[in-house]
Amino acid sequence: ILEDGYLNYKDDSLSQYTTRNNINHTLQIQIRKVADKYNLNAGISILPQYQSVIQDYMLEHTDLSRTVYNWTPTVNLTYRWTRQEQIRFQYRGSSSQPDMNDLIEVVDNSNPLSVTTGNAGLDPTFRNNLSLNYQKYNPVTLGSLMGGISFNNTLRSIVRKTTLKENGGTLTRPENMEGAFSNWSASGNVNLSKSLTDQRFTFNSTSSVSYNHQEGWASVVGKESQLRTSLTTGLNENLSASFRDDWVNVELQGRIGYNHSTNDLQPDR
Repeated sequence: ILEDGYLNYKDDSLSQYTTRNNINHTLQIQIRKVADKYNLNAGISILPQYQSVIQDYMLEHTDLSRTVYNWTPTVNLTYRWTRQEQIRFQYRGSSSQPDMNDLIEVVDNSNPLSVTTGNAGLDPTFRNNLSLNYQKYNPVTLGSLMGGISFNNTLRSIVRKTTLKENGGTLTRPENMEGAFSNWSASGNVNLSKSLTDQRFTFNSTSSVSYNHQEGWASVVGKESQLRTSLTTGLNENLSASFRDDWVNVELQGRIGYNHSTNDLQPDR
């Protein structure tokens, strides 16, 4: 319990007062088509949003408000050749706005060795997610084949740029990355399951590959922050063989994986 008169010792330069208001709405339009060979679902969501921030911090007064419109388009298409064979395409996009705190350009030097500030010029980001999947099943041999690929990227992604200062401290500021392929990833997988002539014996194989490309800023002693690119590749294989009948179930499994990461500031590591 604070004693009476404690406000007499309050330091405005180290105090923070913040009032936030958020008003959100969602509007959605969707169409659906069902046919003999395909099903289609497509739509778009629009999210109007009002935000306001009133803040007193570091002896600076901020009164900031904005009205923005995020949107999310979606497509889901499934095509069937037969009841046992089909292919599916899915797409989802989504926009997002910078956090209000990141837009306030008040220099926070409460820690002189780790100074932060905002960036009023930040742009919204947009994320794309796409996938394509194929599936086929043979009810006679109890075999199946499944495969899929996926891709996602973020446009104008927001990252923290840290600059080393002369006093040995740092200054951190949010920045938009440029280009559609500054941050993206892709993956693929194939699964094969097959029973032998004697259907008590089953073989299963799952192979997958992934690739990730990410750009950001790296602090280098004695130099300006440098743009760096990190690349990560992954390969995995899972194999299994099983024997099943009414009185015993035996299964052998094996897995091997490979991962490799590198960045252009230290390409040999």
